[in-house]
Amino acid sequence: MLSTIELLEVTDFPNIRRDRTQTLQVNLGYRCNQTCVHCHVNAGPNRTEMMSDALIDLIPQVLKTRNIDTLDLTGGAPEMHPRFRELVRAARALGLLARHTSTPSCCGSHWPCWCLDACYSRSAA
Repeated sequence: MLSTIELLEVTDFPNIRRDRTQTLQVNLGYRCNQTCVHCHVNAGPNRTEMMSDALIDLIPQVLKTRNIDTLDLTGGAPEMHPRFRELVRAARALGLLARHTSTPSCCGSHWPCWCLDACYSRSAA
């Protein structure tokens, strides 16, 4: 095997320093109403893996104790987790920004209004 340590010892690349964690990204599960070939987690309607209630209960505690600014929910389709809205409300009650990455096709006609108000406004929904 070719040794590369000598190439790493002398470098003008600046030191990387870590600041405090500002965003907690949480994958709530792999359930989604679509099956897309480009999906990096292979989510779909037949996937059953979802975050447990015990872990969901820890999220607000972590946000508070670690002084995190933003909760970023992802998945599959995170809003298909039965406790999605509860998590958004908990983050908003702490004064945090809550956002999610998903496909809008799983949302009913009521969803955009609730989500915009709850996730992206500065007041708790």
